[in-house]
Amino acid sequence: CHASGDVFTFIMKKENISFSEAVEILAARAHIALPAFEQTPAEQARERQRSRLYEINEMACTFFHNCLVKTHYGEKGLAYFRQRHVSDETIRTFRLGFAPDSWDKLTEAFQKKGIAKEELLLLGLAKESNHKVYDAFRNRVIFPIRDGRGKTVAFGGRVLDDSKPKYLNSPETPVFDKRSLLFAMDVAHKGIYEKGRAVLVEGYMDVISAHNRGITNVV
Repeated sequence: CHASGDVFTFIMKKENISFSEAVEILAARAHIALPAFEQTPAEQARERQRSRLYEINEMACTFFHNCLVKTHYGEKGLAYFRQRHVSDETIRTFRLGFAPDSWDKLTEAFQKKGIAKEELLLLGLAKESNHKVYDAFRNRVIFPIRDGRGKTVAFGGRVLDDSKPKYLNSPETPVFDKRSLLFAMDVAHKGIYEKGRAVLVEGYMDVISAHNRGITNVV
């Protein structure tokens, strides 16, 4: 294919990752310990916060997905995806979900697990009014947004009626920069690499519908 480079370049292009991430993967495979760089207290605090936010987002992704596939709350969401001919496999691959038609189903459950309201507000999973915290996503099908390594960084939600806004998206956070990623790159990068090109479409369902039909180089 006339590409050039070394083993690091190969892994970077094939997995769509950064140089440092490629080094970590190859070092682990070769059982080579990488030198540790001493972080300042501020850097350590930022890293701890990012790890915590990734963890909470992953919990939220599981919450929404389980609501869709394991509870009666998700019946409307499943009916929507069935109407769009989305397969069970595609639902699992994209970890599609549903936000219950409730003011505080997620916030109440997460606060009981020790997650602070400030963390929920920062991630855009909750909103606050008159000193009361409530779910930001309600009665919507949920599209988890993941980075190139598959970490959940944000969410998009679509209403099933004529409510406004039609789509609701997470705000930018310490783990989500919407200008730096494309939806579904974590599942599309292999198809893009194999086909040598990417297909760019507009919406979440456009991407999902393409992958659902075996067109896997779509973002």
